[in-house]
Amino acid sequence: MSQAKADCRTVVNAEGSYIEVSDSFCQLVGYTREEIIGKRYSDFTVKETIDIPTVFDMFVKEGYMQGLWLLAHHNGDSILVSYESWFRPDGLIESRMGLVGEVA
Repeated sequence: MSQAKADCRTVVNAEGSYIEVSDSFCQLVGYTREEIIGKRYSDFTVKETIDIPTVFDMFVKEGYMQGLWLLAHHNGDSILVSYESWFRPDGLIESRMGLVGEVA
């Protein structure tokens, strides 16, 4: 798997479905933009690593969050990223992330 740049960017709606993704994010997870748009961020999160509804509730209360997230690459690898997410004025959620490393 190739290394993605630190400028990975995503935009999701209130239901957690991707509506915009950068080329770097596509490269990071190994899917095309067409394969990602419309899918939920839970579809690209390593299963059983985080309680997404609880984290999302905390995010809604604060309107901002940063931390680490474990993404699932198309080939099955786990990818650790640092992220920063916030609500935009239009109500969509924008995130920027950078690769920390692959997890065996």
